[in-house]
Amino acid sequence: MFSKQLSFHKLFLASTLFIIFGITLGFSTATRSVFEVNKLGITKIGICILIIMYSYDILFKQSARFTSFKQNIWFNVTIILVWISNLLSTVFSQNPSLSIYGSYDRWEGLITTSFYLIFTFIIANYRHKTFGKQILWGIIIASGLSSLYGIVQSFNLDIVSWSIDPGKRVFGSINNPVHYCAIMGMAIPSIIGCLFYLIEKTPNQQLSKKPIGAMIAYYSIILIIVNIFPVQTRSINWIITYIVMFGAPYIVYGIAFFKNNTTQNKFNILFNTLLLVIYATFISYSRATWLGLTAALGIIFYLNTIIKQQLPKHSFIILTVTSLLLTMSTYLTIVFKLHTVSTTLSILSFAIIGISIIINSELLNKTRVELFFNIFIQSIIFILFLMEPSPWVPVIILGLIGIIYVTRKKQFNYIPTQLILFITIFSTIQFTGVSVIQWLTSSLFIICLFATTIDPKHAFKQSKIMSWKLVIIIMFGFLFVSPNITVFLTDIQTVKSQKLLKQTTHKIDTYKSVAIEGTARTSMWKSSKQWILDHILIGSGLDTIKYMYPKYRRSDYGKLEGGHNYTPDRLHNEYLNTLATKGVIGFVLYYILFIGSCFLGALLTLHKHSESPIQYLILGAIGSSLVYLGQVLFNFGVVATLVFFFIYIGLFVSIKINHE
Repeated sequence: MFSKQLSFHKLFLASTLFIIFGITLGFSTATRSVFEVNKLGITKIGICILIIMYSYDILFKQSARFTSFKQNIWFNVTIILVWISNLLSTVFSQNPSLSIYGSYDRWEGLITTSFYLIFTFIIANYRHKTFGKQILWGIIIASGLSSLYGIVQSFNLDIVSWSIDPGKRVFGSINNPVHYCAIMGMAIPSIIGCLFYLIEKTPNQQLSKKPIGAMIAYYSIILIIVNIFPVQTRSINWIITYIVMFGAPYIVYGIAFFKNNTTQNKFNILFNTLLLVIYATFISYSRATWLGLTAALGIIFYLNTIIKQQLPKHSFIILTVTSLLLTMSTYLTIVFKLHTVSTTLSILSFAIIGISIIINSELLNKTRVELFFNIFIQSIIFILFLMEPSPWVPVIILGLIGIIYVTRKKQFNYIPTQLILFITIFSTIQFTGVSVIQWLTSSLFIICLFATTIDPKHAFKQSKIMSWKLVIIIMFGFLFVSPNITVFLTDIQTVKSQKLLKQTTHKIDTYKSVAIEGTARTSMWKSSKQWILDHILIGSGLDTIKYMYPKYRRSDYGKLEGGHNYTPDRLHNEYLNTLATKGVIGFVLYYILFIGSCFLGALLTLHKHSESPIQYLILGAIGSSLVYLGQVLFNFGVVATLVFFFIYIGLFVSIKINHE
């Protein structure tokens, strides 16, 4: 009996990993776009195997390996309602045939959407204690291997001759830098979650920190060398050499892991993967992904802090909601300067920020004096946000550090202030390489965060996870400064680092223009208003953006787009895509009822396991999902990112039912 169960699990796990590795690494140059046909084919084959296994278990084994429908009834009912809304949008579509099969290149009609929902349903209802961890490890290893390909590709070394220069902005095995960056960025919170899970489970003395320093030193030296001596010719020998150079630690730790499956070897692989994936996300730089990633990391770092406070469920949920609102409003205000668009938007954004700060401080502070200092310091930090970079900003931050240090001696609690500091640090970390003032400001904010810990003198001993949060923040900061350092050390202006520096600086500088001055994307978004009103309930039909766009196209779109791609197949905002094609009913059922309830369930599970290391796996999955939901504000989902997103949603439920 045990061997049969084990065989079933191995086949189920292998089929799921086949999907994960297939969509991450599999592609063919014989197909167009972002390799949708290849990846959809792999995904559908894998899901078909899972459907057969699920059906076999239900029909012949009385649901021995899956939960009953009633046991997980809320999730199962909401996913059925989402499918019914999709069916209605297809039946009453402006082009029913198109909505069944999907548009050319994307193929995301009712058939593909049904596959996604069935896949999520099966993942969520599968009963196996270690399944969640195994799937997360699969995503991590697949992302690590894909990042290696992207990094080597960034040096113009590739077995494929592309029509564009991948060295300017790599696209890896996805064939589009925007979506490659997204899939890499989505993996980062999960890697951090698994890393924290191992750290929390393992006593300090059993984990050596030497491999970390060795890896950072090794990759720093390698990057300097390859920039000083760039490859002049592309050949298979150079490709193999670069793969070996950048993959050497991976190979060493991988062999060690298979020889001796120790926690130290797992830790080494995780940290090595984190370094590679972060760098791959950087060299494929997408503004949308980096906004989603930095916002998600700030939120999950803060959630991990407040979960330790043993708060009632309702207080924890309120703090989570206000944290999300504060993060969103701050990013829109500071990064995109939306408060300058109109007085109404300015009042609304400032009101949300002010109310969120007050609620967070009120729920976490015990005395009026603590409440005053937290609100005062958070208000000053936010005002500094609004100021243009100047020498006065670091001076004021030093003053705040002094206030925190003095009041900490009186055991003041600055946990509420940590949220605004996480938001500040992560939202401005992309600007650290722009100027010395920006670098100094970010560095002082990190010191300010360090000062708010329980006991700054013994913070690393008292809180392993807090110290690792600081390490990860510093790693991100160093990443954005590193091109400047390499250019300074090599004194060569044509090296890859200079190209990277110009690329990321240009992307960062265009945040404001995207939101305010107008681009092709903002023209698309504006065109959706009448579209949504015309098809308010169930939309114009699944995957009908390209079919319907000519009817709602604005006259300025062609000029802003540069004269090409006059009919887009997506509105570059997944929420507007959903409203336009599935209507308000589809939007509410999918985002609010289904996704919202999944997140609520994950948060309640997180609250329940606040003292268990399993919380970090949940936090990682939440963070990865938030990266996706953040980046589709400016982009849209493709098969690679959608499959990962649905896996994370399924894991919310899977981890819950397998740890009750």
